[in-house]
Amino acid sequence: MAAELSPEDALLILELQEADIAELSASTKGKSATDEAEALKLYHEELARLAQVYEDDKVARSIAAAVTTDAPVLQALLEEERQARDDHQLALQLDAEECGSDDDDATLHRSARGSGSAASTSTAGPSFSSTIGPFSPRQTATCVICMEDFESSETIPVYCRLNHGYCRGCLRDLFLAAAKDESLFPPRCDGSVIPISLVQPHLSHDELANYYARMREYTTANRLYCSTSTCSTFLGPAQSIRAGIECTNCRRTTCSACKAPWHGPFGLCGASADDEAASVLERDHQCKRCPRCKRMIDLDTGCWHVLVATALSSFASDAASTAEA
Repeated sequence: MAAELSPEDALLILELQEADIAELSASTKGKSATDEAEALKLYHEELARLAQVYEDDKVARSIAAAVTTDAPVLQALLEEERQARDDHQLALQLDAEECGSDDDDATLHRSARGSGSAASTSTAGPSFSSTIGPFSPRQTATCVICMEDFESSETIPVYCRLNHGYCRGCLRDLFLAAAKDESLFPPRCDGSVIPISLVQPHLSHDELANYYARMREYTTANRLYCSTSTCSTFLGPAQSIRAGIECTNCRRTTCSACKAPWHGPFGLCGASADDEAASVLERDHQCKRCPRCKRMIDLDTGCWHVLVATALSSFASDAASTAEA
């Protein structure tokens, strides 16, 4: 049985035949077309087709030889990659279980390291585990309001004495509540004021504008409100000089001095209904009016020294002299 012709030998034979055809074609050049010239053309095309077949066969044999030769190396690379993936999954599992015992952590670490050593006995190759990088546990923080755990990047530290952190939703809700309830203003944590800049990116334009409007109102000591009881829009600070301040909401005018409906530049400032009600509280219920913000304070228990946080004003209640008498 004849030996199988290798692709290299076949290609060499085809090259020699191509040379013969080229020589025959040159000898007939310039002559009229004959059957011989047409036959040479067809023969040349057939040789080109066979040459392509043998070239493809040569490439296929080369690939097959490479697979056979490199099979152990490829297998070792697959083993390394599978081991790295298993180590990564084990690390994630250990982090999820939150093992509290140092001894248990050491045992699991030795087990994982031992399994990695066993896999490393295979044929050496480039380590695929290095592409994953060292595993770092997910850092979490607890929101001091909802007590839920979040990734550290999802919480906002307020830098108070205990370094509390808030989730974005709870900190946003705190500032929105402070804009509605003056007793919550300014938002604090452990006595430290929380700056608006921490939550500003998480507030809409309207929410931020409303908060700044409430901040201007809450930080004003002697406030002027619209004298229309159904409106009561904040108009700014009251003034000792009489002037008519028009309400931007109901368009009615309030006196900046007596806080009553505007009586004209030549009218006399009189006591408003609120002043009369405050006098009754002060007389009958021993309440005291803050000299700065004019709020009525009812002292129930505690010392006679009263601090009005919103007005940053302090005074001694007259009830002290009554109690001592």
